[in-house]
Amino acid sequence: MTATGIPSEEERDWWEELPHEVQQSLERALRESEDGKGIPYAEIMEKYSEWFKK
Repeated sequence: MTATGIPSEEERDWWEELPHEVQQSLERALRESEDGKGIPYAEIMEKYSEWFKK
């Protein structure tokens, strides 16, 4: 732990704290993204920009 009371990077591994199902889901999403699957952010924003206006 650092002097500020915040755990150091070595002391906290948020990935290991995630449920196994969440880890699997994130890994699958990353693989799909790397394979070119999914919809690019710019395309989503163009199509649904009205939804995001306040």
